[in-house]
Amino acid sequence: MSTKKRDAERPTAGAIRLIDSCILCEILSVPEKCNKEDHVKYCKAFDVFQNAGGRFVLPLATLIETGNHIAHAKRANGQEKRSAAMRLVNYVRATMDSKSPFLKSEIWNADVGAWLVNYPDNAMRGKGLGDVSIEVDCEIVKRTFGVTGLTVEVWTKDKHIGESEASK
Repeated sequence: MSTKKRDAERPTAGAIRLIDSCILCEILSVPEKCNKEDHVKYCKAFDVFQNAGGRFVLPLATLIETGNHIAHAKRANGQEKRSAAMRLVNYVRATMDSKSPFLKSEIWNADVGAWLVNYPDNAMRGKGLGDVSIEVDCEIVKRTFGVTGLTVEVWTKDKHIGESEASK
């Protein structure tokens, strides 16, 4: 089983992608965090990946960061914020119910203290706590849904996610 970082390339059948907030903001058209061209690109990539049998996990950090981006959008009007917030709520509900194409992660059961030990070193490399939690989530998903030959990917634009020893 391998762990990879992916942007919007071709899908891998039977793979699982953990969606980072930078991608989810594009898919959900979050005000001030999305542009029309990238929205179309990532929505198409989502559909192609799903149609090829791929599944998605929304890490806790992604939900929190995306919710913060929606709430803090300064130039968005109330309708834009509410619409983006409702789209996020719908994705969260689908995730909580493990409705296809989403899988529910077991990050809530993780030993947070164990991964906080290395956080100061990660912070010095520019890796935030949310990024670390996504990597931990990736490892949990691999253990939970581990099937021979299954690929677990972090779908992100960020280059520093997935660089830890645990995810190589």
